[in-house]
Amino acid sequence: MRLLRIGNVNILVTGGTGFIGSALVPALVADRHQVTVVTRRHRSNGHGVNYINDPLALAGDVDAVINLAGASLADERWSQSYKAELRNSRIDGTLRLGEALRSLGQAPPIFLSGSAQPRTGAADLPQRQCDRLLRAQRRRAYRRKRRQRAR
Repeated sequence: MRLLRIGNVNILVTGGTGFIGSALVPALVADRHQVTVVTRRHRSNGHGVNYINDPLALAGDVDAVINLAGASLADERWSQSYKAELRNSRIDGTLRLGEALRSLGQAPPIFLSGSAQPRTGAADLPQRQCDRLLRAQRRRAYRRKRRQRAR
């Protein structure tokens, strides 16, 4: 399945090493798009992906931005303080990215921003159910890392 039906697009992805991004980035590369991932940690370029630490490093050579960045939903128990961190990481990160893109003078024609947001109202899942889901997600992530290390 082709994700973007337009020609070869230079795409900047934040959160490209996270849960959603780690599936999206290879699909974009498979569709022959030029993909650059903004990451906090230094990574070697490879598999058709360029990794950078500063979104301004591209200086306007971007056709599309996909913003998926934010604190991991599976890293910690969802205490009130961690729920606030989850929310703030998405809002503050999106605002900073928007300011960085604005400073380039010309915004990319495509800007997609979305990330999972914990629900913090009365409709929250019971804490035990959240904990069970988080434990399952952590187990899957741990197994995936073990398989990658074994290769």
